[in-house]
Amino acid sequence: MPHLTRLSLRSTGQSEPPESLAKLAELVDLDLADNTIDEFPPAVTHLRRLQRLDLAGNAIGRLPSSIGRLSGLSELVLERCELVELPPVIGKLPQLSSLSLAHNELTSLPIDIGFLPRLQTLDLTGNLLRQLPETLGQLVTLHTLNLASNQLAELPLRIGQLQGLARLDLRGNQPPLCRTHSRPWAPP
Repeated sequence: MPHLTRLSLRSTGQSEPPESLAKLAELVDLDLADNTIDEFPPAVTHLRRLQRLDLAGNAIGRLPSSIGRLSGLSELVLERCELVELPPVIGKLPQLSSLSLAHNELTSLPIDIGFLPRLQTLDLTGNLLRQLPETLGQLVTLHTLNLASNQLAELPLRIGQLQGLARLDLRGNQPPLCRTHSRPWAPP
């Protein structure tokens, strides 16, 4: 299948995608969501044209530094993957515009997350975040930031520099953050 551009193996019981996946050189959209994959599939890092990758609902736990090879990736969905950390190389995905990390076990974010020049949507709902890196204020293209259901008590001051931010969800965080803002927070 040398010309295959989209492949969905969603909910097919995959525990490990076949290594032959690496031969699908034209693949731009790969959906491996809701399977039993317990580590990031090495074959995926060979898909140089990949633009969208959905691994939601797998027990991946950690991302390898080789994810940085996916320089054309614009959408990365890692919801419900039992992630405990993000590698700093996440900041080396220059085309990334949408990053969904909802419902994982992240307690912190690398400062490199602020080096994503095209990021428009960042979903961190339902993690264990207590603080955010100041570099989030560098995400000038960010439009939507979902921080609901974390353990945040304050926001970095530099978030106020996000001139394009149109949606910010802070529901379900620590009381000082939520109690002191009677209306939705907006950048100054």
